[in-house]
Amino acid sequence: MSEHTADTESTEQEVNPVALPGHRLMLKREDLHLSKDEVAHHLHLDVHIVEALESDNYGDLPSPAYICGYLRSYARILKLPEDEIVSAYSKGQVINAALIPESVSIEPEKQISPGLVKFVAFIIVAVMFAGGFMWFAEKFNMFDPMPRTGSTTVEVPVPETGESVVIERPTQVQEQIQQYNTETADVEDPETQETEPPLLIDEDSLPVVATVVAEQAQGGDLKLVFSKDSWAEVTDSEGKRHVYRLAVQGAEIYIDGIAPYTILLGNAEGVEVFYNDKLFNHKRYQRDQIAYFRLGTIDE
Repeated sequence: MSEHTADTESTEQEVNPVALPGHRLMLKREDLHLSKDEVAHHLHLDVHIVEALESDNYGDLPSPAYICGYLRSYARILKLPEDEIVSAYSKGQVINAALIPESVSIEPEKQISPGLVKFVAFIIVAVMFAGGFMWFAEKFNMFDPMPRTGSTTVEVPVPETGESVVIERPTQVQEQIQQYNTETADVEDPETQETEPPLLIDEDSLPVVATVVAEQAQGGDLKLVFSKDSWAEVTDSEGKRHVYRLAVQGAEIYIDGIAPYTILLGNAEGVEVFYNDKLFNHKRYQRDQIAYFRLGTIDE
């Protein structure tokens, strides 16, 4: 009986050292053969944040709410129990961890199987054969010409190699948007409402695939500077989405699009907006933590 008890205590001692959330995340990441850069890319975070989480060094990170959100998102992509990871950090304290996008997905990199290589090779050979046949048929007029009413696109199936990253508005930002719309609609300003209705935010939080957001420009007429972590959305007059993500403290984002821009800031006091190298004061468009406005019109 004493030997059985000793074995049990020895097993528990082997498990207890990995109780820290960052250490558990690191071990699981290494077990899935994922690099820190891959995790940072799919979480839309800087690598130093991932390193701080894994080392359980939270001193240089934002507020506990953001840290809980980072841990929850990290645990989700590694298929670890999210509540356990967050609880191990918060130690039972009630912390709002809704500031980080809820839908972030990633799968471990998979080795290419011989069957997949053969399938791809077969597709390539089939396409080359079909192209050669069509060239031969057109050269020797094997088919009667047919009238064309438009262009035709032939899609060749290609095996999928990964999953798209999907981004959603943070839950807390979505709640603040609803409050912003309510407060904005209740404001009575006869001088402006007679000519233009209040500018309200679209509350439909539809998931956005990361690939539909424009790559960050190296320069442009619009610049966002973040002194605090903040959710940001920027869309130009042609409907092109340039920014749709959580920007961390210290980030600078340039936008090169077609003005006017529609801008949503989730933590507005932590963001400076520059248009044509001039600081734009967006406080008059701010309700609580949300600011929503258009910038780049004729009057500005």
